[in-house]
Parts: sequence; structure tokens; C-alpha cells
Amino acid sequence: MPPLLKRQLQTDYNISSIDLSKQSTGLAYPKFFNWPQTIANRLASDDSIKLLVVFLGPNDPWDMPPDGGGRYLKFASEAWGTLYRARIASIIDNARQHNVSVIWIGPPNMRKQKLSQGMAYLNQLYREEAEKTGEIYLSVNDMFKYEKDIYSDYIGDGSSRVKLRAGDGIHFSLKGQQIIAQQVFSRIHLQKVDDVPDDVTDKNMVTPNETINAHP
Repeated sequence: MPPLLKRQLQTDYNISSIDLSKQSTGLAYPKFFNWPQTIANRLASDDSIKLLVVFLGPNDPWDMPPDGGGRYLKFASEAWGTLYRARIASIIDNARQHNVSVIWIGPPNMRKQKLSQGMAYLNQLYREEAEKTGEIYLSVNDMFKYEKDIYSDYIGDGSSRVKLRAGDGIHFSLKGQQIIAQQVFSRIHLQKVDDVPDDVTDKNMVTPNETINAHP
């Protein structure tokens, strides 16, 4: 999804963006890859960034180690949820401190029931933390028109037989990526040249003028 969004922003509006995507990562194992710190470092080093797009989750619905070590926290337990929420909040709070807006994308239902149930739990955390601070939460389930916990390789309402999901029942086909990218793009306010003050000569002035994508 990030390459599609990057291309559209660059082609249509001459907006540069940064793709920090890293496979097999999430928020549960910061010793393997620390997203909050990675994003904080990037925002601190580049004040041109105005929007952060985050899409995490499928690598996270497992027991995880607490900060400082010790016995693993059981997935979806109160302690697990508290720690995971804190990591979501740290990303959002850091973005807000740098006047960066956030679009947080919630992953869709998965083919495997256990993984899908994990996504439902994580989506609740993502939605609540994003909405708590007035940031945007987008549900891929809504984009794909999935009903409740139903999984489909295709659009949920049966209106198309073009595959949206990859063969593993987790990732997305090109069409699925396009739908997500289009929905994200539709939420980005672009300031056209007609809206730019007369004393500004940059014909491509937009809000945001740079986007950063965080994606596993």
C-alpha cells in the first residue's frame, strides 16, 4: 500500500513521502524493532512531515514481554492491553507534539479465525486511542465491506469477483492495496494553488507537504 500512496502523492501533487515499512514488525516486540522510537527519531529530524500513516497489527496478537523483562504478558489480558495502548499512545502523542496529523489504519478480518479475533481486539485499541486524541482511524473491514467477523478474498457485499486478498489470507492483492490507498488519500487535505496566499510562490503548496508511512 505505501508505494501506491507514495506514487499518487508524488504524481498528482508533487508531495514527497517517506516509506518506513519493515516486514514482520509491530508494537509487541520493541527489542526486535521499536516503532515508537523509530517514528520519534524521524519526526525529530524532519520538521517538514505533516502526516503520519500507521498500519500495524498482524504481527502482534501474541503474548509479549513486559518492559524491563519478566514473564510474558498474556495476549489480550489487562496488563497486555495497558502496555500496548501505551505504545500506540506514544506514537500519537509524539506526532502531535510535532504538529503531525495521524491516520491509523485498522487491519481487516483474517482467514484464520484466531488471527482474525486478534485483529478485532487490536482494532478496538487502535480506534479508541486514535479517537481519544481526535486523530483519524480507518477500518479496512469497512473499506472491504466485511460483515462482523466474516472473511472473504473478495469485496464483502459480493459486488465484484476481483480478489482483494493475497493467497495467505493476511496480505492484500494489488486491488486491495489500491482500495486502501484510495481511502487514505481521500482523507488527506490538499491545499490547491487557488487557496494559497498571494505572497506564496510555490504552486504545489499542500497540507500535508510530506507524509510518512509506518507499515509492517
